[in-house]
Formats: sequence, C-alpha cells, structure tokens
Amino acid sequence: MENQGKRLLLAVGLALGVMMIFQLIWKPKDEAKKQQTATTGSGSGQVITGVKAAPPPIATTPEAPRGAEEKIVLEFPGQVKATFSSYGGALVSWQLLDSKYEKDVSTQNKGELLPGRASTGAFFVDFRKDPTPASPAGSDLPLPVNVEWAGTKVSDTQVKYTLAVKPFLVEKVFTVDPSSYAVRMLVKVTLDLPPGQVVRQSLTVSSFARQDPKADLEGGQQIEARAWNSASMNTEGEVAASNIKDLMTTPTWMKDVYWSGFEHPYMMQAYSPRKQPGEMVEKFAYAIGDEGVMRSDLVFPQVLVKAGDPPMQREVVAYLGPK
Repeated sequence: MENQGKRLLLAVGLALGVMMIFQLIWKPKDEAKKQQTATTGSGSGQVITGVKAAPPPIATTPEAPRGAEEKIVLEFPGQVKATFSSYGGALVSWQLLDSKYEKDVSTQNKGELLPGRASTGAFFVDFRKDPTPASPAGSDLPLPVNVEWAGTKVSDTQVKYTLAVKPFLVEKVFTVDPSSYAVRMLVKVTLDLPPGQVVRQSLTVSSFARQDPKADLEGGQQIEARAWNSASMNTEGEVAASNIKDLMTTPTWMKDVYWSGFEHPYMMQAYSPRKQPGEMVEKFAYAIGDEGVMRSDLVFPQVLVKAGDPPMQREVVAYLGPK
C-alpha cells in the first residue's frame, strides 16, 4: 500500500510539472511572436552582451579514452523509447515510437528528438566554472572530464545514476512518464570537504539539439520554417528564440527562465527547473561546432558549501514531444 501511495504521489508530481510546462509554453502564435520580438533587447529577456563565443567545457566533453559505454533502455511500446548512458549519466536517446514519426522530418531520425552524436543528449550536470552575470566568481570545483557514472534500473519507469569521485558524490534519479512525454531528474550532490574549506558552486544542467544550418530557416510568408530553434521563456512570460545561424554567430543568455530548451513548429524540448522562492535560474545557449549542434545550459544560483553541509538538491522536469 505504501508503494502504491508513493507511485501516486510521483505521478501527481510529474503531471503537475507537465501541466506547468504546458501552461507556460502553449500560447497563441500571435502572442508568442509579439513576445519573441520584445525579447531581443536587454532586461530580463534574451540578450547577447557579455557572453563568450566559445561554450565553456562540461564534464561530458571527451578529452581522454574511457571505458566501455553502458546503456539502460526503458521502452514503452507505441509511446517512447528512452536510452540512458554511463557517459555523463544522461539521457542520450528519446525516440517517439508512434509509426507516424518514422518518416517525420520534424524529428532527427525516425522519431528521435536528441542529436544522436557523441557527448550529446539531455540532463548532463556539471558546475560552471565560467562567471555569469549573476555569479561573477564562477564555481570553484567543476566535475572531472570523462566522468563515468554507475547506472541502475530501479523500475520500469525509473533509472538511477551515481558518480563517486572525490570530493563529489552525485546521485541522479530519472523518472519517465511516457504518456506525458515527460522526464523528471532529481539530482543530489554531496561534497566531502576538509574542515575550514568553503567553495562556491553553480550547478549547471545541459541539454542538446541539432538543426542543419544549411536547411531553410526562414520559411514562407504563411508557413513557419520546419526548423529547430533554441528557445526560452523568462519570468515575465516573454518567449525568445534563436536559430542555429544566430547561435553560430553569437551565443545567448537569459536572466531568469521558467523553461528553456528547443522548439520546432511541431515539436518541443522544454526543460523547466524547480526553483526555491526568490531564486533565479540563468540560461545560456551555444552552437557547438559547425554541424548544427546546439547546447542549452540551465545555471542554478551559486551556493556556498562547507564541510558537513547537507547535500544540495535540484530538480528539472522536461517535456519532450509533439506540440
């Protein structure tokens, strides 16, 4: 009975998260276009000043040989197939299984929403070392590169990954709700610090998409281009989007977001951070290389951590599916 109660609470929590994303994202097209136009300036909208052109490295960036990749697959017939990897302890494939998506050019390949390239996917975590407008000092301790996570399939809908490399103990629990095209990640970080040491840490959650920069990105007078864009909505309800060519020229930043990710006329990848009262979560978006890969970083507020402090916990709920 207790397990049934826990499952019910989890289902309700996921449903509320998805409902929040729907409320924030699905706005009338005319209103969204007005808001998008309004966010190209300064303030809490999307701006580009002060952002380095080169994206800061994250722990998934391959710099040395690693062990064999281990994957965990959760498959829900007729709905979605989710694949997680020990490289980054992240979601590396999200394939819609309805037969109508097999030849849909709105997806990467036969219903796949994620790029399918090395070191890309969703829900990679690290601690941003580069400064941000909200945290000028940056993090003191980033994760080591090439980190490999130990994964466990907890249930038919849940996967857990653990990283234990001093001074870090990081746990990530993923819960998939296939009927809502939703994934929740709960991350818990413990730092084993010597007495007297205090460090500044800004947790970052990174996700990826891809859009061929040679494709039609403009569309026609009455038809919106079938292209993926980097997109976000801030706390004032303003939506801003940048196409891959814009990102290849200049990265983008948003002061405080309700959700961030990637949008397409018919598809959406929206990552919504759970914030404490008064917190701001920054968003950065970059082009990676010249083949159309885009990266979106959610940067949580910086915290001071000392020896003996309880674990820091953060949560992100994502909607990955059709509009």
